Amino acid sequence: MSEFRQLDQSIGARLARNAYRQEFRSLQWEIAGQESWKLERKQHFKEPGVRSWEAFSRGAWSEALRLIEEERDYLREFSAEVARLNIGLYRVRVVEEPIDLYLQGRRSSRIVR
Repeated sequence: MSEFRQLDQSIGARLARNAYRQEFRSLQWEIAGQESWKLERKQHFKEPGVRSWEAFSRGAWSEALRLIEEERDYLREFSAEVARLNIGLYRVRVVEEPIDLYLQGRRSSRIVR
């Protein structure tokens, strides 16, 4: 996956959150040996129903971190399956200043200016 390839130029369709998640989950393992790119442009994030986000939105930072930590085993399993299937996962997130607190809290993100 080190060689540069042109991104697919097909036209997409905007999906509601639940429809997007359903379609993504139904297709996510069918791209063995390929790349998956996610482009995010949204500046403020709301994820009702996600316990760690709900804790974060209440200002309960310690609880939010604890809940994220509880997902560690799942994330390890997911990452192992991605590696086994040789899938390249990429996310590009366009942000504006001031940077939203939600984004500042994501230690795994790299901000490129």
